[in-house]
Amino acid sequence: FAAISAAGDRAAVVHYRAEPETAKFITKNEVYLLDAGSQYLDCTTDITRTHHFGTPKDLEKRAYTRVLQGVLDIANAVFPVGTYGRSLDHLARMHLYRDGMDFGHGTGHGIGHYLSVHEGPQRIASGYSEYEETLADGVFLSDEPGFYKPNDFGIRIENDMEVVLANKSTYDNKQYLRFNTITLIPYERSLIDETLLTDDHIAAINTYHQKVSEILEPLLKNDESALKALRTRTVAIKPVPPAESKTLMMRSSPIVIILMFVLTVFF
Repeated sequence: FAAISAAGDRAAVVHYRAEPETAKFITKNEVYLLDAGSQYLDCTTDITRTHHFGTPKDLEKRAYTRVLQGVLDIANAVFPVGTYGRSLDHLARMHLYRDGMDFGHGTGHGIGHYLSVHEGPQRIASGYSEYEETLADGVFLSDEPGFYKPNDFGIRIENDMEVVLANKSTYDNKQYLRFNTITLIPYERSLIDETLLTDDHIAAINTYHQKVSEILEPLLKNDESALKALRTRTVAIKPVPPAESKTLMMRSSPIVIILMFVLTVFF
C-alpha cells in the first residue's frame, strides 16, 4: 500500500499522497509525517511517526504530546472480555479535548495478515457499527490518534498492537485483556512537552524506549550512526519535579491557617 509522506501543511491532509504538483521538500522548519508499512510472509505492518528536524513551535509540541498521551493510554488499557473497541476510543481523545483538539478518524483499525492492512471486524472508533465485534485475544489493531490543523501541520503517531490476556486469575471470575505494542520505533523527543506528562506517562515512555533499545541495539551493532541515533532517541525522560511552594502559609487555605494558629496558642 502507498506510503503517506507529508511535510508541513501537507501533513494536515489525513490521506495525503505526494504528487509532482503538490510535493514539498522536507525542511528543519516544519513537521514531517511518515505513515508507511508493508506486507511480509509473517506479518503486516502499518506505522506512523511524526518528526521535526529543527526547533518545533509550542503548538506543535503541545499537539504532539497530547496525541502521544492518547497513544499511551490506549496501549495501557485493561478491559474485560466482551468489550467493544468503541468503549476505549475516548482514552485516545481526552487529553486532546483539554486543549480543544480532536481528530476526525478512528483511533484504531484491525490489521489483516495476507489480506488487507485495514481489516475488521475489530476496531477502536466512536459510534456504532453493526459489523463490529468485541476485542478478543490474538487480534491485531492499530493505535493511531492524531491532530490536524488545516493549512499548517498534522500530527499522527501509530503503533501496531496485539490483544492479549491481561492476567491469569481474577476476583470476579472474569477474564481481562490488554494490549501488547509490537511496534519498535522511538517517539520524537524534540516534539514532547515534558511539562504536560504525568509520572505514569513518563514511566510508560521510558519503559517503551527501554524495550526498543534492548531489542534493536543488537541488530544495529555494526551500524554506528544508527546505533548513536537510537541511543539518543531512547534516553530516559526524568520526571519533572513539582513546583516547590515557598512556605506552608502560601499553600494553605485561610481555615487551615486559623486552625494552626489556634493549636499553636492553646496547646
